[in-house]
Amino acid sequence: MRALAVTALLVVIAGQAAAQSAGDMERCFRDPRACAGGGAAPAPAPPPGTGGVAAAPAARAPDHTSVLQAPEAERRKLQESLKALDKYAGPIDGNLQSDASTKGIADWQKGKGLPPTGKLTPEEARALNADAANAPIKRIEPAPAPAPAPAVSTAAANLDALKAAEAKRAERRKVAEPKAQAALDLLLADMKKYAASGGADGPLAGEFKDLKALYAATGLGRSSTLRVSGTTEDYGASKSGVAHVVELRLAADPDAKKPAYCVVLAWNSAAAAGRKDGAAVPCGDVAGLETWKTSQGLRSDWR
Repeated sequence: MRALAVTALLVVIAGQAAAQSAGDMERCFRDPRACAGGGAAPAPAPPPGTGGVAAAPAARAPDHTSVLQAPEAERRKLQESLKALDKYAGPIDGNLQSDASTKGIADWQKGKGLPPTGKLTPEEARALNADAANAPIKRIEPAPAPAPAPAVSTAAANLDALKAAEAKRAERRKVAEPKAQAALDLLLADMKKYAASGGADGPLAGEFKDLKALYAATGLGRSSTLRVSGTTEDYGASKSGVAHVVELRLAADPDAKKPAYCVVLAWNSAAAAGRKDGAAVPCGDVAGLETWKTSQGLRSDWR
């Protein structure tokens, strides 16, 4: 009997243990925390030589590669954000590894209290774009337009230029005229002698090769009351000395206001005396006179 009772008790205990084990297993399967020991996995044994202290997990390195290898449009956007925040003044080319880009990123990171690495993590890139989007828009004031110049009448401007040219010409004539007048006085004296001799050979005939023929053509040599007057028409430097252009009026009639003949004598001289390269043309022969001026390289002091 005693043995039978012990056997029965063992059977009951075994059944209870089996039932309990099955229930525990089911609960552990559904909720690991319900397992014996709180369901937690046994802690790994510390590595040998650490004094029984487990090593802390290693810190994860910042992710800069994602931003550096982002599409070009996104990298350009980051440069534009830096420029909007006055952190970047370089080209918008998407190169975030240029000196200007890394400096701009580091400056922005310093302002945000972040490590100034000069490289952006994805989180920093989003924060940078957000800062730029919230930055106040700068108003660029246009440069003031220059005040319009006062309108000047074309006619008034031309008149002023003409007056200035006249004043300059008068100043030159004032300086040159005394020398020209001395040359004219000497020419008039010689011309009167030439006329008094009836156009005979003399200084003027040799100096002005066409004068004798012109003088003879007028018939003035037959007049006993020939009058001679003259004015200096031009004066200045030439390639072979000082150039003189003098207009003479010769008249047999005592009324000098109605000259019978007019001739232009042109020559070069180094002083008041001495005439060379002379030319004699009728007053109407403008082309002949200009040809002589050109040949002598006349640079007028009066014009």
